[in-house]
Amino acid sequence: MNLFMAVVLVGVVLYELFTGNIPVRYGSTVSRKRSISRSERPIAFWFWVILQALIAVLFGFGIINL
Repeated sequence: MNLFMAVVLVGVVLYELFTGNIPVRYGSTVSRKRSISRSERPIAFWFWVILQALIAVLFGFGIINL
């Protein structure tokens, strides 16, 4: 289960890196007012990407267990 969660989070991080947006409202980027864009808010974007990647690594190594 931990490896599955790690793979899902890695997929989410790759999607965010590819699109440059982090959807934060209802799971879609339809409302661009609420999404975190790499071009508009780079510090917040990289903070959340690094945090999600760290959580994925912790899941992958089994440090966080569900």
